[in-house]
Amino acid sequence: MAGSANQLNLNGPIREDSLASWVQSIARGFMPARILLTALEFDIFGRLANNCFSVSELADRMNTNPRATEILLNALVAMNLLNKTGNNFSNVEALSRLLARENPHSIAGALLHIANQWERWSHLTEIVTSGRCHTREWTPEMSGHLASAMEMQAACTMDRMMRAADCFGAGRLLDVGGGSGACSIAFARRHPRLQVVLFDKDAHLLDVAEREIAKHNLSSRIAVKKGDFFVDDIGNGYDVAVLCSVICLFGEEQNHALLKRVHASLSPGGKALIWDLMLDESRTNPLQAAIFAVNMLTATPTGRCYSHREITEWLQDVGFGDIRRIPIDNFHLVTGKK
Repeated sequence: MAGSANQLNLNGPIREDSLASWVQSIARGFMPARILLTALEFDIFGRLANNCFSVSELADRMNTNPRATEILLNALVAMNLLNKTGNNFSNVEALSRLLARENPHSIAGALLHIANQWERWSHLTEIVTSGRCHTREWTPEMSGHLASAMEMQAACTMDRMMRAADCFGAGRLLDVGGGSGACSIAFARRHPRLQVVLFDKDAHLLDVAEREIAKHNLSSRIAVKKGDFFVDDIGNGYDVAVLCSVICLFGEEQNHALLKRVHASLSPGGKALIWDLMLDESRTNPLQAAIFAVNMLTATPTGRCYSHREITEWLQDVGFGDIRRIPIDNFHLVTGKK
């Protein structure tokens, strides 16, 4: 990550101007991010797909101020996100499919989820003062962006997680807080005989899940159930229960209670899989998890990132044994057997 301590050796001699420059680079890190996110919100890359427009042409299409539009477009060129020939702007060919919203390979939805996080993060000083997360109305569009982010994460890491999980032979799987269905779909596609129950309470995300499940012709094998997994019946007789990026949403007591319910839902010999960003014992590494813990601070009343030791203790407390931890990139998979 730009501006991380790993890019500067603070243990040896260092010039003060270099140190000041490093600190400033961290403070200014929001600027290029905001330029990209604003471009995505205007769908500039989508408008330029197979097109080449002048400032005035783009400003007319976006209903924006021409002067401000030109300044934004020139910055995008400087960041190597657009091309400029004369007075006309066009997409960088290698990036067009990733950033144009309508392209089937686009990651624009996942990046717009980051744009949704922007407002929360801008209240971080208030949040640290009060200890209360920032609340705002959640819209179907925002759920769609979250679903895109979950799908992108699944595409990057889910295959390796499933190989490490070793669920061959399992007949029934519970996807706890399965949201948009990315995890359920991935497991169902990998294990053709697996029956899956996706359990979540977010109606907007479940609408997305049902569409995605149907798109993959898996409606007969993935049942979508709406409910609160802390109080409603989540079923029983499962061989596997998966919690993908779920425990970071809640506090210690809630996670302990949830894992107790998960344990009760499993058949003897059943396996719990916890897939999440996890911290070391100092709670300061890795950097991505430490920063994501702040994201959870802005978004949830009690959530944060946890260490694998904390998670192991919860699993042991509720009756799981044979607990294993498998690091995969920046994520960890912790498994426990009933």
